[in-house]
Amino acid sequence: MNFESNVVFVRHICPAETISILPQIENLNDGYVLRWLRAKGGRFDDTADSLRKNVTFRNAWHLDKIHQWTPPECLEKYCGYGLLGDTEGRPILMSLLGNVDVEGLLRSVASLDYIKFSLAAIEKGMKLCEQKAAESGRPFEQMTLVFDLENITSAHFSCKQFASSFTTLVSLFQDHYPMVLRKILIIRAPEMARIAYASITAILQDPITRLVEMPSESDWKWSLAQIVNLDAWPMYWGGNLVENGDPKCPSRIKYGGGAVDESYFVDPKKAMADYDQLTTVYAGDKHLIQIKVKRPSRIRILASL
Repeated sequence: MNFESNVVFVRHICPAETISILPQIENLNDGYVLRWLRAKGGRFDDTADSLRKNVTFRNAWHLDKIHQWTPPECLEKYCGYGLLGDTEGRPILMSLLGNVDVEGLLRSVASLDYIKFSLAAIEKGMKLCEQKAAESGRPFEQMTLVFDLENITSAHFSCKQFASSFTTLVSLFQDHYPMVLRKILIIRAPEMARIAYASITAILQDPITRLVEMPSESDWKWSLAQIVNLDAWPMYWGGNLVENGDPKCPSRIKYGGGAVDESYFVDPKKAMADYDQLTTVYAGDKHLIQIKVKRPSRIRILASL
């Protein structure tokens, strides 16, 4: 079924009176519903339920106004990311995960802020997808996610707090951004990263695992060259573009990196609440957890963000 017939299908099964059963969704359009509908195999009830949950998720994280959010300076300074484009002008979200000093970062900012910072980057990519869809006339467009693992260390895998935050981020992405990605390219991945990836495949859904490509350290430039225009691609990643002699083109990408300055550290007992896993329990749903406590402990429930 092509895009055009899919749009007709959406309009046929989703008349205005049916959409009204959903919570308010800003800028609801055919393309938005179509992504979810196709992800759910055309099952309208599942799609409607997922859209309701998605509205709860977006409201909880204030995603419709996330462009107004000012993230902690530490995240802006030390987390590397950027948005480039592929050969057809679709966005490529670059995540320089290997450059992040995870232990220093999570001694400086709350785990929730790291997750929100990552969601904000995804939302920027989504806006670019919407712009591209308007240009192409297609109901929706997809983007590519590139993880650059150069400089990655054992701390990325041994830091429990970071592993928990990253796992939560992956779960949120899978649940609330269906069919957003064309491909996930993991480049400059050392052997320990490949082993670590194999250990997390249990939490990845099949639609995600089918998108993952992890070329060898000698082939990653070739893999990138298949999807980008090398003349518009930074030389640092195998392209021909330089910026005032700088192969990294720093106006296009925030490279982050380096050890987080101790001036950013905060007292974890006062500001750095930790958790094993962040879970959203939607209206009507149940979620069972087991908690071991010692007297005189107290249990607090975070009802909303």
